Amino acid sequence: MARRDGERRLQINFACNRALGQELEERNENERTACHRVTLPVLVVHGSEDPRPLDGIEALVEALPDARLEVVPGAGHQPWTEQPQPFTGLVRRFLSRCAAQLSVRPEPTSLDGLLERARVRRQQALELAADLKLVERWSRVGQVQQVGAVAYGLVVSRDLDYEVFTDGTPSIAASFEALAQLAQHPRVTSTRFRNALHTPDQGLYWQVRCTGNDTHEWKVDLWTLAADHPGPLSAWLVEPMRRAVNDEQRKAILLLKEARAAGAVRAIASIDIYRAVIDGGVRTPDELGRYLGPDYEPRLTA
Repeated sequence: MARRDGERRLQINFACNRALGQELEERNENERTACHRVTLPVLVVHGSEDPRPLDGIEALVEALPDARLEVVPGAGHQPWTEQPQPFTGLVRRFLSRCAAQLSVRPEPTSLDGLLERARVRRQQALELAADLKLVERWSRVGQVQQVGAVAYGLVVSRDLDYEVFTDGTPSIAASFEALAQLAQHPRVTSTRFRNALHTPDQGLYWQVRCTGNDTHEWKVDLWTLAADHPGPLSAWLVEPMRRAVNDEQRKAILLLKEARAAGAVRAIASIDIYRAVIDGGVRTPDELGRYLGPDYEPRLTA
C-alpha cells in the first residue's frame, strides 16, 4: 500500500510539473523579455534527477545574457541539501569568478581613456579568437560573421559574438564536429548547446567559456543560422553601426557600458545603449535613465 501511495504521489508530482510547464510556456515571451534585462552573472544549478525537464532550464539560461548552467549528478530538486559538497563547490567557484571580474571592472573616469581601454579589450578578444581558431573551425560549417561589441570596437565585457550562416537548415552534426575540436583546446573550460530551430530564434546556439591571455574568463556565443533567416539578425547591425558612430558617440557608449558594468546604471541591453546615444543624443548615465523611462523593455530592432 505504501509503495502504491508513493507511486501515486510521484505521478501527481509529474502531472503538476507538466501543468506548470505548460503555464510557463504560455508566458514564455514575457519571461524571456524579463530575463534579457538581467546583465549580472547568474549561476543556474540543476539536479540530474530533478523531475523538472532540463530543456526548460536550458531555455532560462539561454534567455539570460550572462548565465552559466551546472548540473549536479545524483541530485534532485534540492541539490543544496541532497549533494551539498558539489553544490557548495560550484557556488564558491562561481563567486570567485565574479569577484575576479569585479576586481577588474573599469571605473568610468576620463573620456580620454575610454577609447584606449576599448582598443585593448578588442585586441585581447581578437587574439583569443585567433588562438582558438574560431573562424577557421566554424568556416567549415558556414559563413562566419563577427557581430556585437568586438565588431563595433565597443568592447567592455569579455564576450565574443558570431553568427554563422549555412545553406539550408543548420546541421547539428556539422556544428558539433566544430565544437568537439574547439572543446579540446586547453583554454576551453565549458561548452553548451541549445537547439532553437523550432523557436522564434530559428537557429542553433553554442556557448564556449574559456580563459584569455589575461587569465580571466571569456564567453563566446555563436549562432548557426540559415542564410535566408528572416531576422532580426545581429549581422544586420554591423555595417550601419560602423558607419553611424563617431568618436563622440563612441566615447558616450563606452562610458555608459562601463557604468553599467560597474553597477552605476540599471541593467540594459547594449543595443538600447547604442540607440539612446545615436538616436536620443544621450551622453551621461542620468540622461540614459530619463531616456529609458520607468517602463523600459529591451528590443533588438525597431
